[in-house]
Amino acid sequence: MIQLPQINNHESERLSFRDLVADDAPSLFKIYSNKEAMKYRHSQAMTNLAAAQDFILHQKTATALHYIIRKGVSLKATNELIGSVMYKYHKAITNTCEIGYSIGADFWGRGFGREIVASLISNIKTQQNIQVIKAWTIKENIASKRILELNDFQQVAQEEFAGSYLYKYQC
Repeated sequence: MIQLPQINNHESERLSFRDLVADDAPSLFKIYSNKEAMKYRHSQAMTNLAAAQDFILHQKTATALHYIIRKGVSLKATNELIGSVMYKYHKAITNTCEIGYSIGADFWGRGFGREIVASLISNIKTQQNIQVIKAWTIKENIASKRILELNDFQQVAQEEFAGSYLYKYQC
């Protein structure tokens, strides 16, 4: 069994990946309350600011089966929060990390998704034991499917979630 991994804050060309702070709640709420954008995620839209505050409070979580770590994604130039990322580690399967990412609809179509995933891969590769990175996407989310494929993820067969595609990246 692995311990809660340490995910350091890091940067890519245009983005900073950092711990979420209380002041991020209004921006997170704006991102995660957009019902049109949330139809591409595996969760429901937030309905109040308290949900965003709870998201921040639980950005590092241990469940019976997993460790989950979330980071905020902000523009380096302005420090504006544009989304978040997730690292999910299964306690019993120590060579795999599952990733997730969300980008506010105002920032779609600017190449941030590809940059985010590339940065996640680079960061995870520094963890010696990780050999496989997994990512899920809703079948209707063509943009996310393309982002994963452009970052060398391969779609694999799965029957666990009928409405989703599973992708894997071999480190």
